[in-house]
Amino acid sequence: MAVTTNQYHVTGMPVSRTDLGLPEQWGSIEHWLEDSEDVVKTFPNLFTAPIVKNTEIPVLTNYLDKAPEYFWKKFPKNFEEKTKKTVKIKTLKNFIQKCWFSWTLPQRKKAKLTLRRLQGLEKIKLKRVLPAVKSKNANSATKNGIHITDSVCSWVKKGYVMGPFKKPPLKDFRINPLMAAVQKNKVRPILNMSAPKGNSLNDVIDMECIEKLNMSSPRIFARELRKAGKGALFSKTDIVDAYKLIPNAVQNWRLFGFTWLGRYFFDKTKVFGSREAPASFDSLPETIVNIVCCMQKISKTHVQRQLDDVPMVASKDSGLTEKFTAAYKDICSKVNIPLANDCPAHEKAFGPTTFGTVLGINFDSSTMEWSISNEKELSLQEMIDFFLTNKTCSLKQIQKLHGKLANFSQSMDYMQGFRFNILALLNKFEGQEGKKLIPAIVKKASGSGKKLSQTAKMVFLSQKFLMSLPFTQ
Repeated sequence: MAVTTNQYHVTGMPVSRTDLGLPEQWGSIEHWLEDSEDVVKTFPNLFTAPIVKNTEIPVLTNYLDKAPEYFWKKFPKNFEEKTKKTVKIKTLKNFIQKCWFSWTLPQRKKAKLTLRRLQGLEKIKLKRVLPAVKSKNANSATKNGIHITDSVCSWVKKGYVMGPFKKPPLKDFRINPLMAAVQKNKVRPILNMSAPKGNSLNDVIDMECIEKLNMSSPRIFARELRKAGKGALFSKTDIVDAYKLIPNAVQNWRLFGFTWLGRYFFDKTKVFGSREAPASFDSLPETIVNIVCCMQKISKTHVQRQLDDVPMVASKDSGLTEKFTAAYKDICSKVNIPLANDCPAHEKAFGPTTFGTVLGINFDSSTMEWSISNEKELSLQEMIDFFLTNKTCSLKQIQKLHGKLANFSQSMDYMQGFRFNILALLNKFEGQEGKKLIPAIVKKASGSGKKLSQTAKMVFLSQKFLMSLPFTQ
């Protein structure tokens, strides 16, 4: 294919390939489109065995049956009938009062709501009363029993979870199924708040009463990094045990029950898997950011928010990134909000730097380039390999592929074109379960997406192109 020009017209203005975030050499793009076999990329071992923290707890031969009495003698106990308050509310209130008259009305409302939530005064608004229920734990939980046991033990020790009880401790007690999500270096226990279908907590939460969240995205962060200029400094802080900082109202405790090894427990704090948890938590870090920006006189345009992650970016000589990061860590320490330690690889959390991983994307402001993190690239390529080697797929599988490509294409506009045929296959399911043949055009689009994701480095969209777009997401 011969291409004689590197100039195109987009939104009425001339732009080059590099303006569009594409390689300057057409050969690289042609490689994405051709049918030749792609280079097989090997990844470092991203998965490490999860560490068991509570080594005093006996290991069982299986985690399906009731545990023997000697097991429970070693297990910690928490029967304290008080709201779990981790954050120092009085200290936080003093910071809020210092900023009160400088804040807008929405900022004041957010702060007042945060204080109520931290005291466990905000009940979950339901469309109807939920009866008692008893659900069986998922196979993933029993299969990873040693790690689920370790997590439940830690929750009890920290005061997040009450138990163990020999019988349901509350009237109309709901026993939600425990699941396990296996991640690269840990097993995350999840209470399935969407079961049983039609009669779950998530089914009856009144979402009209839950505030909508405005989160950052890789595209938005790239735009702000581009604005800050080459060599811009950025940082990322990460809150530990984020949802556990927000207590459930006492009236809602019965909704968060579960069983493990024949004993009963319930969570006194917000849980991962509940539809209302993100909004209930989000007002806390938003208020902390408002306090820091007010007290340090820093514009919030420099700060990007994604629930427990708070990335900050500013030009290299402004000193704003260093100033914000230090102040944010200081206030979190004073109000007892735990933060993750800075990561040497600049992944989970890091101080002011020119390179690091934000929202699953590796950014480098010294070269103005980005790439997908190894973890996200491996996950995407494993999903694509399934479509390249199989004849049929399920609704859930095509939904996963489309979701991963949609996430990737936030930072790579060129990728949007590959989603068209994948979306067409998704629409053929019409929301119904079953299997569909994978068309050749979908395999081709998937293969091109795999090659594109293997590109080591991608340049940012140019500032002039970004500013010409009618959208920001």
